[in-house]
Amino acid sequence: MNFRMHYFLMTFLCLVTITSVGQGLNNVAQRLVARVARNNMKDYNNSEKIEGTPYLNMDFIDGEVHSSKGKFTGLPLRYNIYEDQMEFEFNQVTYVLDPAPSLAKIAFANYKFIVAELEVKGTKKYHFLELLDSGKVTLVSQKVVLFKPREEPTAMQYQVKLARFDRLNDVLYYRVGNGALTKVSNLKKLISSLPDKKEEASSFAKTQNLSNTADDDIVALVKYYNSL
Repeated sequence: MNFRMHYFLMTFLCLVTITSVGQGLNNVAQRLVARVARNNMKDYNNSEKIEGTPYLNMDFIDGEVHSSKGKFTGLPLRYNIYEDQMEFEFNQVTYVLDPAPSLAKIAFANYKFIVAELEVKGTKKYHFLELLDSGKVTLVSQKVVLFKPREEPTAMQYQVKLARFDRLNDVLYYRVGNGALTKVSNLKKLISSLPDKKEEASSFAKTQNLSNTADDDIVALVKYYNSL
């Protein structure tokens, strides 16, 4: 093979490879209904520095996405709590997944997320919710981050308060069977709403000395109930 033929063949192979990668990316992005992420940080505030983070995990972690279009594995994922968006990275470009019914499950590290509809103040909206346990009762948690804008000095305050993201406590929701998600107010009310085996659940709570409001104890109760 002469030099010109070798050069032509190598160039052709490179173009095929680049095209295949691009088509693969477009295929994943299109099938997942993903869009290119924009940098929202400057939109939150004009401050150059913002304390805290809107993310559950700052670094991308390899995981998998189960959707109506199939299963996608090996995607570097992270969750933006404040925006309620899943992000995945490919070829140094960040793409965004909004919570949609077509997304059945997203898993990375020790986290499993589902998409479900919540009604808050009369408005129904789909959200990413962490799946804590499932069975006769499904228990999920909604992650919450608030953004507080930069505060300029005042007569009573001499220093600037930088803009910041504050992580709040998770909000737990549960549903029995295929019912609607209901906010967990406390352990006793949760037990009273169970369709059966209330005595066993109540006895477990007493013998294990479970708190009426602690999230970990509510998770323990639901796991026990689902095991009955």
